[in-house]
Amino acid sequence: MASPTRDSPAGGFYGGPRVPSFLIPRPELVAEISTAAPLTVVRGPSGGGKTVLLAEWSVNRPEDSPPGVWVTAHEGTATRLAFWREVITTVIDAGYAAYAPVFSRLVAEMRVTDDPRRLLVRGFGQLRTALTIVVDDYHHVRAASVHPDIVFLLEHCPHVSFVIATRTLTPLEDPSTALSLETVVVDPATLRFTLSETVAAFDQAGFEHAQTLGLAAHDITDGSAIAIRGLIVTLQRAPAGTAAQEISPELIDASASVLHDSVLGRLTPQTTEAAIRCSVAEVLTVDLVRRLSVTDDVDAAEECLVELEGAGVGMWSVTGLGRTFQVSAMARSILSAELRTRYPSDVEDLVRTAAAWALENDQPFTALRDAVSIGDLDLATRVAQSRWFTLLSYHAESVARLLSPLSIRRLYSYPILAMVLALAYSSSGAHRVRAIEMFGIANASAKLRSAKAGPAERLVLLTIQSASLRSTGNLDQAIGVTDRAMRLFADLSMQQRDELAGILPVMLEHLGLTLYYSGQADRAVSAFATSYAMAESTGAESRHHALALQCGALAMQGEIARVRPLIEQIRGEMWPEGWKEGYYGSLYRLAESLSALEQFDFPRAQYELHLMRAHVNLTEHWPLFRYAQAMIDLGLGQAAEGSAALEIDMTTISHLPAISDRSRALLDSCRAGLLMANGQGVKAESLLEDHPKTSPWTAVMWARRWLLSGQPDKAIRTLARVSGEEVLSVRLRSESLLIRAAAALRLENPAMALRNVDAAVRLMVEHHLRTPLMLVPRSDLVALQALAAARPVDPAAAVLSDLEQVPSVLPSALSTVRLAERELVVLNHLVNTGNMAEIGRELFVSTNTVKSQVRSIYRKLDASSREEALLRAHEHGLIGD
Repeated sequence: MASPTRDSPAGGFYGGPRVPSFLIPRPELVAEISTAAPLTVVRGPSGGGKTVLLAEWSVNRPEDSPPGVWVTAHEGTATRLAFWREVITTVIDAGYAAYAPVFSRLVAEMRVTDDPRRLLVRGFGQLRTALTIVVDDYHHVRAASVHPDIVFLLEHCPHVSFVIATRTLTPLEDPSTALSLETVVVDPATLRFTLSETVAAFDQAGFEHAQTLGLAAHDITDGSAIAIRGLIVTLQRAPAGTAAQEISPELIDASASVLHDSVLGRLTPQTTEAAIRCSVAEVLTVDLVRRLSVTDDVDAAEECLVELEGAGVGMWSVTGLGRTFQVSAMARSILSAELRTRYPSDVEDLVRTAAAWALENDQPFTALRDAVSIGDLDLATRVAQSRWFTLLSYHAESVARLLSPLSIRRLYSYPILAMVLALAYSSSGAHRVRAIEMFGIANASAKLRSAKAGPAERLVLLTIQSASLRSTGNLDQAIGVTDRAMRLFADLSMQQRDELAGILPVMLEHLGLTLYYSGQADRAVSAFATSYAMAESTGAESRHHALALQCGALAMQGEIARVRPLIEQIRGEMWPEGWKEGYYGSLYRLAESLSALEQFDFPRAQYELHLMRAHVNLTEHWPLFRYAQAMIDLGLGQAAEGSAALEIDMTTISHLPAISDRSRALLDSCRAGLLMANGQGVKAESLLEDHPKTSPWTAVMWARRWLLSGQPDKAIRTLARVSGEEVLSVRLRSESLLIRAAAALRLENPAMALRNVDAAVRLMVEHHLRTPLMLVPRSDLVALQALAAARPVDPAAAVLSDLEQVPSVLPSALSTVRLAERELVVLNHLVNTGNMAEIGRELFVSTNTVKSQVRSIYRKLDASSREEALLRAHEHGLIGD
């Protein structure tokens, strides 16, 4: 290997800079650069720490690393020939081209060659050593041909590698480059100092309170190396020096004033003017610069950003908006202050322009924040109305923080903002009282404004009322509003629908939820399907939620045959991260659980609920999940545990989202079923008595109770009140038909029993249901099986032939023992003592009265002693454990 003509610095680099005394070690970034990739790009603003990082890397490389040269680009290396002359000359000066004649003639031959890239490959190919070439300040290289030159050279010379440090985004970072060449990129965000590194900088500078100062400095500077250095120097010069305990506003201003001259002093007057006006926006594009700087010249806007990048004011990056430019936090703060000094009357219009651009470019939270910052709540309302779903899907907490400072009086004038704030509060679960208050404000405000609104706006306001009333448990009022909204939706013209295109699918979801929880499941599913179709046609993300709502609603209805294809569809779709296990996928998970239940796969059903454990209690859907859990507990023989858990929920219900009477009836029916499975029929009755016997869930559970208490005629009469497809879901119809069949057989009416069991089987086969079987006592199922099998052709055999797989959940009979209220009080005192006189003193009655009531209790329980009475009372569910 040729020896360099001069000594190389430590680390084997010729021409490398000294490592500064204020170096803060950054081992993670050094390791990232040390991966031996052919191309490494370190990009960041002026003063961002690029050169210092590469200097640290150069002296920390392993001893067996290939040698290298350090080239610092400048204005004189802007052209293709000038750049390569600088690189080639540096390699020659370092002594690495002593036996490479073609390499030594490269500069001269590149002037005349028709194929400079092939010539570069020939020349670098003659080098007898692997070589790393660092090019610092690469942003000075203006010739577009240099970028593909480097890529071509690296593709054909595996012993050569390049490390580029630049302020600007170049084609070297394009995805196409990474496809042909392994590339490591340290971008500006990665280059920023971490919190621990910021603290280390203050510690190294000798500050006594480095931890406190580092925390504050990192928050102020967002990790900008030059800004951190500026604060350190300013603090060192302050009276307190290294004993400083805080970074005061005066010190921040002093540091900023130093940077102010550094920032503005590098810019032309035209660029300074544009930069000041553009400081209202966090992220800039050429189009936004053109709008804010009031110029139609696209090239001038582009040149403005190029100059800003060259001055180290910010940097280019590629985002979802395409090629964007971001001004550093400190520089933007300086420019923003300058804007308010020079053009105070223009600030609101500039912010409004930036907000409108953000809304057009699908940046709704930025648009909402800008609108609120200037008090333009009309614009904020337009943003919230058109991007409701996105704001709540991705920015709920930020929306709550942004809108919560608005006064109640102002929110009364803007129902859409009140509604969005209510939903943002509701989604977190931490501010349920505030959410209820905001729902009330949204409802009242929408009600006042809807009379004067046009059809499109009135539909929005009615939807707000519907969702607000439903969310606060006022379903009776909500359904009336929802009916009006659905009629108005049907009457909208295509032009009016187009006005609401961005929000209409989400509105239909909310209207559908009100319909569902009001007992109109078919209309709800139709609304969800329409919402899905609309969102699917535009690719809107709300389509995922609409599909999940269809899944859950159909599964609760028992239409599993329709649910399973939807489940398969969702399984195969890519949803935003966390959605399938979060609020938007909650009813999909419920459908997965209920589908598993219909196969008696209780562990899988439990697993699906487990995935939702962090979110269930934050949603209005929590009663549906409790239903699924109750079915799992029944199937696993854990009725007692399930009943106890549900009792806790019902006694501490205030910590859960508000529910309607219908949902409460579902929950009490679930608990009644668990109690009956545990032999506590009388206690189950006490729960069911709180609800109308015409409520579908309650009626079916009452019928089950009458069947188990030996009153099959009552079971049939109870079900007669709620028969018909328009009243009962597929699930409840299947359950009621099986109960009616069992009751008929107990009444020795085999013809009626067969009609009902056949009807139940047809429904269950059509809709892939099996759980209704486990909700009938095993003895009744066996009797129905025998009756059906006695026929020449048994249409029920497909379902009843294999009862061994069906969990035996309910007893064949339950007690009907009832105690008077006063007897129950005495019974509970008997648990603690058998002393009649003591019980009398506790209840302020005579001992004889207590004895009389105890005798009545013994008689009703068929007991002859206190111990026997307590045992029987527990068996009948009259006392707990």
